[in-house]
Amino acid sequence: MIPVRFRLVLALLLPINPVWAFDPAAAEILTLRLGMTETEVITHLDTQGVKIARADGALNGRTKDGALRVAFDGDGRVRQIAYTFTGRAPNEAAAVQDAVIERFGAPATGTPLSWCRSLGRDGVCPSDAPRLVFEPGGGGGAIGVLTLAAADRR
Repeated sequence: MIPVRFRLVLALLLPINPVWAFDPAAAEILTLRLGMTETEVITHLDTQGVKIARADGALNGRTKDGALRVAFDGDGRVRQIAYTFTGRAPNEAAAVQDAVIERFGAPATGTPLSWCRSLGRDGVCPSDAPRLVFEPGGGGGAIGVLTLAAADRR
């Protein structure tokens, strides 16, 4: 048994969640969240004026700044939201990255930037848990992907 004085020290040194812990399941991309129904997604995108098309079990749309892909699981709920920002200048991806960090806080991992509730034993966000990943793209663009579980990816 650990003496009381050591339990107190351990409690102070080992926070329950790391300071970067963030719940990606609560994140929004263009007002969309994991678990929404297709009807909810269509309604949200319609109010934003985003034209959408269905293809390969997903809804795809164009915005003035990029492309959106919303994939669904077998129950018709959102399992992945991918937004590709189309930058027009080399420094735009860095500005978007700064904005993403400001909005979601410090990432759990650095390459690519990833947010999750907790890291796996391998030091990366688990593929079977919600996570948000941000990567700079070519030509000043950027890609943000909010995923429920990698095993569900097509």
